[in-house]
Amino acid sequence: MQVDFAFLADAAVATPDGKISAIGLGFEDIGVPDFPATLQNMAFAVRLFIHPAECDREHTLSIQLWNPDGAIMDVHVEATFTSAKKVTNPTGNASLLLVLNLRDTVFPVPGSYAFHVIVDGTHLKEVPLHLMERQRFLDAMAGQGAT
Repeated sequence: MQVDFAFLADAAVATPDGKISAIGLGFEDIGVPDFPATLQNMAFAVRLFIHPAECDREHTLSIQLWNPDGAIMDVHVEATFTSAKKVTNPTGNASLLLVLNLRDTVFPVPGSYAFHVIVDGTHLKEVPLHLMERQRFLDAMAGQGAT
């Protein structure tokens, strides 16, 4: 099993035909007025590829948001799933799409947070999210453009 992609976005939706539509995707740095900071809208999207040998049996998926100290925050999902082999290509990978639309997520302190994708106890992917005071963020962004 492997992660095909995982990303953060302002908003996202998985469609019945296996697509993800997203707005404002691909960020990892955010500047906020002060802390604790509340992000009103944020989405985490992930697509897993499931090898045919891993199909037709139960798996445990865990999505966790870790704070800068490495502790699991209140934002976490744990679920079991079973995937059938791909009907159109039984020797090809099946896939699982998951979109978490998060509202009013509170980040108590500045620092490096991360979403972690864990399947059957194995860590597959980390998606970083760095929060800092807005002025520091703007200064850092201005410094990136300087030559």
